[in-house]
Amino acid sequence: MLIPSFLYGSGGNQFTQFALSIVPDLVSRLDKRRDRVLDLGCGSGVLAIACAKLGIERVNALDISRAALRSTRRHAALNGVKVTPMTRLNTRRRYKLVLANLPGPALFEYASRFQAILEPDGVLYTGGFDRSEEARLVALLYQHGLAIRDVTYTDGWKTLLWKRLA
Repeated sequence: MLIPSFLYGSGGNQFTQFALSIVPDLVSRLDKRRDRVLDLGCGSGVLAIACAKLGIERVNALDISRAALRSTRRHAALNGVKVTPMTRLNTRRRYKLVLANLPGPALFEYASRFQAILEPDGVLYTGGFDRSEEARLVALLYQHGLAIRDVTYTDGWKTLLWKRLA
């Protein structure tokens, strides 16, 4: 259950719906008790909450907006799950799954830190960027030690899943 908000919505936009459609598959590959998940740019917390509802016990939600984090806390409580909100990215903490459903400029800003926060066999999900930003995103993430693991298309939407290079 999410309460719609002017700033963060209810998770109903097409990019978030697309992310939600593949989260169950991504989460099914994780150790629900030990693996850590990060919803980067969490907004209302919909992706973090979905992971927690699917049984992941260690879910972090990061946003630069304190209002977004308040919204995430509220929605997690309404859904009876635990999600840990954060305002800064700790590059000493590693994640098995990072969900970055963000526009291109935000992805570009975090590009240099993705490899540092991913477990060696972790997965980075990127979605929400414009097609015109794809070539730059691919080049930038490759430059920072990531390679495309999978490309997923659903209902005309594209998602890139990334892995760390050796």
